[in-house]
Amino acid sequence: MSLGIRAVRGVLWSFAERGGHHVLRFLFYLVLARLLGPRDFGLVALALALLFLFDIVLRNWMNAPIVRLRELDPGHLDTAFWINLCMAVVLCGIAVGAADPLADLFGQPQLSSIIVWLVPAVMLKALTMVQIAYLNRTMQFRLLAIRSLLAALGGGAVGITMAFEGYGIYSLVGRELASAAIMVIVLWATSDWRPGLRVTYRRFNELFDSGKHMILNGFIRYLSRRTVTPMIGYFLGPAAAGLFNASNRIVQALSEMNEFAMGPTGLSAYSRLQDRPERLKRAFYNSVEINCLVAFPVFLGFASIAPEFTLVLLGTKWEAAIPLMQIVALVGVARSAGVSGGSLLIACGRQKWLLVENLLTTGVYLIVLYLAVQHSLAAACIVYTAQFLIRMPVGAVLVHKAIGLDLRRYVAIQLRPLLGCAAMILAIFLLRELTAPTPSIYSLALLIAFGGAVYILAMAVLAPESLKTMHRYLQGALSTNPSNPSK
Repeated sequence: MSLGIRAVRGVLWSFAERGGHHVLRFLFYLVLARLLGPRDFGLVALALALLFLFDIVLRNWMNAPIVRLRELDPGHLDTAFWINLCMAVVLCGIAVGAADPLADLFGQPQLSSIIVWLVPAVMLKALTMVQIAYLNRTMQFRLLAIRSLLAALGGGAVGITMAFEGYGIYSLVGRELASAAIMVIVLWATSDWRPGLRVTYRRFNELFDSGKHMILNGFIRYLSRRTVTPMIGYFLGPAAAGLFNASNRIVQALSEMNEFAMGPTGLSAYSRLQDRPERLKRAFYNSVEINCLVAFPVFLGFASIAPEFTLVLLGTKWEAAIPLMQIVALVGVARSAGVSGGSLLIACGRQKWLLVENLLTTGVYLIVLYLAVQHSLAAACIVYTAQFLIRMPVGAVLVHKAIGLDLRRYVAIQLRPLLGCAAMILAIFLLRELTAPTPSIYSLALLIAFGGAVYILAMAVLAPESLKTMHRYLQGALSTNPSNPSK
């Protein structure tokens, strides 16, 4: 099987993993959103913002090195596992100690108990991180997909059951804990890797030296993507944080589906092509082309149908989130355009470039966000979105510097799907104006189907070769005879 087909198969399994995971979580979220209110979701989002920082510390120092090191022996995995576990114990102690001060800072006494109850999820995740990195390296994405799907299904079932039983906000906590526990059980039951005791300082130093920039990148990434929720919660209250969480949830889920699908598989494929620059360029162009062709209409289409989506599926108590969703949808466009570039720079060992770019952009963003969030929730959303749009051209320049990217070709690849999306948005607007439908599941389905059909027709005219390329890769990835993708 060729590396290209293996990579596309990896994309499909990764997309099934993240796609199925987020679809299930979102379906359960729709039920919970009708049982709970914005304040409940806002408080849990504040607690998770702290714990996600710990997740970055535990994951980033060893994830990329395990995937991209040329020579990886079992001792590297053992060292990463045991050091990660010790770090998790320390971080859990810090979280428990910080719970009361954080509750006082935000003026929300209930936040303390929520943080404490969520702390075990940090330990549970630490038990799986090395295995996940190793499975990404060996492109065993099917096992990762099974783990994510079962965890989302089990966690959602626990959360909804607790909500119906009257546990209120703690049903969201139960969902997170159950999901983390199921991930551990499934991954340890299906994976054949087990930690040994081959822990050495030399191996730790090799991993840390290769991944230290990723820790800083991860921390800066946290500041750029996660601090908006605590800032909104501090200045505008937990209900406002819950509204932002609702507006950002769909875009974030779709973006993470895309980034987890393209990121790990792209990193694995690009790492194997480090010494073949022409093939590396070709793989990058193909990745960007397929990515934009699929992702752009999803995000821009979501912005177009946000009013019907919110009123039909979430209910009227979330109506204030509609304009926020339409603003934040542009984040998905920017993130989908940049995910392949980030993976390529990491594979080429250009983590320092990412670090400098993230540091400069995030520093300016945090200052402007601090000012904007004191003005209004909408202003905070605009600033949050603007930072991702600014990163698009900066990322393109970095990739150009790394591999000699043809910037004209790169822009053309993205321009065609954008033109197709313009036709789709216009068609949805005209259909809504002509029919003036009452928001219902049927009108929502009609808008989605009509907009999707117009986009496909537009791309058949504007970029028929792109559709053929996508069809060829999908056909090869799904073929029962992978040695010959044309069959």
